[in-house]
Amino acid sequence: MPRVKRGIKRRAYRKKTLARASGFFLTKSKLNRAAQEAVEKAQKYAFVGRRRKKRDFRSLWIIRIGAHWWNKPRLLTLSHNDMSPSQQELDALASLEERITRAVELVITLRAEKADLESQRDAAIQELDELRSERKQVRTRIEKLLGQMDLLSGT
Repeated sequence: MPRVKRGIKRRAYRKKTLARASGFFLTKSKLNRAAQEAVEKAQKYAFVGRRRKKRDFRSLWIIRIGAHWWNKPRLLTLSHNDMSPSQQELDALASLEERITRAVELVITLRAEKADLESQRDAAIQELDELRSERKQVRTRIEKLLGQMDLLSGT
């Protein structure tokens, strides 16, 4: 039987294991053996956790359905009048709609103010650059004049 050295496969497996164990504590994210054990344990917990999550949500739904049933026991005998929303619900919806429109208007005004401030900032940056270039020109002129004065006083 031919000899199999498993170089590429083993390296890929270890790389995948260490990638899954990234973020684990100390050697569990650096050494293959410890990382492999930690990943296997984490996968067991993840499997159990997925089942537990389904169980928890099912019990939560049962509780919510029961609470809704006890708060509204007339669900089986709905008439046309029961389907219309109450005045309190309409008022709540109207106030919610008002708050939403105010929030949208506020966002629009803030965005406009932001655009104005950005344009002012850009203008100020451009003016600052112009002043810096002008200062540089004045500095070179002064240095040139001082150099000429030194030449005249030196002779």
